[in-house]
Amino acid sequence: MKTCPFVVGLIVVPWLLVSADIIPTGYKRVQHLVEFSHFSAFTNYHFFLYPRDLPRDMPGNSSVLVKDGVAELSSLNPLAVGMNGGVYLYAFPRESGARVGYPLEDWFTNQTGTQLKSPRLVDPVRSLPNSDPRQQLITRYRIEGLPGKLNLINLDASTPPPKVRPTLKKSEVALLLVLTGIGVASFFGAWRRQRLNHPTL
Repeated sequence: MKTCPFVVGLIVVPWLLVSADIIPTGYKRVQHLVEFSHFSAFTNYHFFLYPRDLPRDMPGNSSVLVKDGVAELSSLNPLAVGMNGGVYLYAFPRESGARVGYPLEDWFTNQTGTQLKSPRLVDPVRSLPNSDPRQQLITRYRIEGLPGKLNLINLDASTPPPKVRPTLKKSEVALLLVLTGIGVASFFGAWRRQRLNHPTL
């Protein structure tokens, strides 16, 4: 009984990680792009989408450099997007010394720097019903407000892309991580007691 939370954690957490990107029955995988108009007018900024992946203490692994005003939303980690509360565009002045392709994690989490953060972008769409002929979705924005702030005008606001399922809530992730932690602690506690009671094992 003591190892029950451990077993639950081992089952539920991997299931969550896998199911986060499973295509539902009757649906097909599609590509969802985001496009920023007049992007070439902002040559004095680096732009990144965040988050791409879960932070792993590796530079450049948690953001996507926006090149030529286009980036792919559907390739972002669903779990990271859910935990972050969505996807955001960040602008960094080139004069701040931002190195293309190697942003640090605290560039996006430390709000006291020179970075500018946009309002939340549309949720990534990874699948559509098989009856839908589209293989690709494009959500277009116009960048406004620089240099004072970073605003986005959704040029496709009248026809937002369909949402297959809601993003993962932070509370759900936290609960699963707590269950896993309790399970691991219970497992090693029981193992240690067994070793103490039976030192020859």
